[in-house]
Amino acid sequence: GRAAVDRELTQDFNPLEAGLWDSISFSKGCYIGQETIARLNTYKGVKTQLWGLKLSGPVEEGATLFLAAAQEGGEGEGEEGE
Repeated sequence: GRAAVDRELTQDFNPLEAGLWDSISFSKGCYIGQETIARLNTYKGVKTQLWGLKLSGPVEEGATLFLAAAQEGGEGEGEEGE
């Protein structure tokens, strides 16, 4: 899915954190937040980013999602014989 205005796209995230790089003009005149956006662009300083997920089915809003560690080679995989 795409991020929705007033849900995922709130004042908590700037357009660059939301992955909207192509939606921002770096050559336009003055606009609210221009200095912040220019600084993030210049120093590649985006430290937070929204990501989309493709789920196998619907989930309730606010539900906690878990990633099966074994599928990603993360924690939970023991060595052979354990």
